[in-house]
This record gives sequence, C-alpha cells and structure tokens, in this order.
Amino acid sequence: MKRVDQEDKKPLDFNAKLEALRYFCAYRERTQKEVKEKAMGLELSDDEWQRAIAELQEGGYQDDERFAAAYVSGHFRIKGWGRNKIRHGLKFSGLTETTIRAAIEKNIDDAEYLQKLTEVLRSKGSERIKSAKERDKLIRFALQRGYEYEAIRHCLNQDV
Repeated sequence: MKRVDQEDKKPLDFNAKLEALRYFCAYRERTQKEVKEKAMGLELSDDEWQRAIAELQEGGYQDDERFAAAYVSGHFRIKGWGRNKIRHGLKFSGLTETTIRAAIEKNIDDAEYLQKLTEVLRSKGSERIKSAKERDKLIRFALQRGYEYEAIRHCLNQDV
C-alpha cells in the first residue's frame, strides 16, 4: 500500500477551498474571524480571501449579526450568563462593539433578564439568605456569571 505524503497531494483550487469554507460555515454559525482562521489553513491569498468572504456572505453562509444573535440567545437562555460575560465572549470572537450592543439589546429583554438572574440566584442559594456571608457569596457568584451589580442587588432586595 502506497503512503500519501504531503508532497504528493495536489493543491486545492479556489472552488474547492470555497466549498470547504461553505461546509465549515454550514455546520454552525461562524464569525468572520473564525472563517479567516480556517481560510489561512487552506492557504487562501488575500485576494482569494476577499472573494471568498464576499461569496459566503452573499450566499448566506456567514453573517456576524446572525452569529451574535445566536450566541446571545443561547448563552443567556441556556447557560444563564449575564450581559457582561456575553459581551466579553462576543468581543473575544472578534465582533465589533456596535454588533455586540445591537445583539444584546435585541435578544435580551430587561424583565426576562431579571427573571433569569433570580433563577440563577435561587439555584445557587437557599430560599432565604441567613447571613451576610451567604449574601456575599451569592453576589460573587452572580458577578462571575456576568450580571451587573445593580441588577444583583435589585434581585436580592426583592427577597430572592
């Protein structure tokens, strides 16, 4: 059986690389930063990259706003993250502040946000907070989950 070395492989043409990027984007929502990292692995030139990202966006395979909306919705509703932690995660993903702000405002309702924070606090603490130490522990936990201090204080004052 013949062993295939790196040198024996034929380089991919642009259409094959574009198809690989389409498949990569179709699997789940991706940011432009993620697609660019994948494209670098496929050894796309700068001109090919510009052409590829334009075609991916035109074909609906890649959209940063759609990624941000899915990220915000999933991390808030499923993981119970607060706005600060979500914002940090989106910034790490390479999105602009404008895109991040719009996605958070569109996908997180203030009333739902306080309700989720209350659920998060109840899941961690008992029904009644018995001491200042327990209260501080709950505050630290909620801050770590990305909730704002004022929102945490508001929920704790409502007798979680």
